[in-house]
This record gives sequence, C-alpha cells and structure tokens, in this order.
Amino acid sequence: MGGGEQLAWQSMIETYLQTREVLRALAILVDVRRGFEEEELLLLRTCHQWKLQPILIVTKCDQLKSNALFNQKVAIAKQMGGDIKRDFIWYSAKEHDGRDELWKRIAGFTGLSDAPVG
Repeated sequence: MGGGEQLAWQSMIETYLQTREVLRALAILVDVRRGFEEEELLLLRTCHQWKLQPILIVTKCDQLKSNALFNQKVAIAKQMGGDIKRDFIWYSAKEHDGRDELWKRIAGFTGLSDAPVG
C-alpha cells in the first residue's frame, strides 16, 4: 500500500472510530506466522486512544505444526507482554479453533448472552 493510500485509510479508520459512539471493541487480526507488525501495533495504540477494548485474534494457527505453533505463541505473547491463554484468541478457520472463544468475547461486549456457537 502506498503512502497516500495508507494515510487515506488511516484517516477513514480514525473518523470511523471517533464517530461510532456504540463501538466498544476492535478486533485486530494477526497472522501467526508473522506476529504483530507496525499496522497492528498502530491499531492497538488507536484502541487505547479511543478507549476501545482490543480483541487480539491470531489467525492461521493451522498453518504451523504444534511445536512451531507453541514457539510462535510464546514469541507473540512475549512481544506483546501478554498472557498466552488470557490475552489472545488463537484462531483457525479451517479447524474452527478459537471460534467459540471469539463469540464469547464478542457477546461480552454486546451484552448478548446467546451468541451463536458451533
């Protein structure tokens, strides 16, 4: 993405976050194979700026073998200063891992007690 296009997206996102009074959380998707990069860290800072709860979803967990996945989880948690089990949703669209946890988190922010699961 070019510099001008990136600034346009950033401006659009900031406007959206400023004007959505009912917005409580922001889902931040991160590829497990690369971890948090500058774009995700910027979104995380934006969450703190606008008092939004970040939902940290680490995707493509099915792409790594179990030892490599464990090592990457440890590295990501260390990078972000978070707890592996509490602060991240380790997600696999292929295997549906993390889906129930994601729905529970979303339901917690919306006040919905009967979010679809399964």
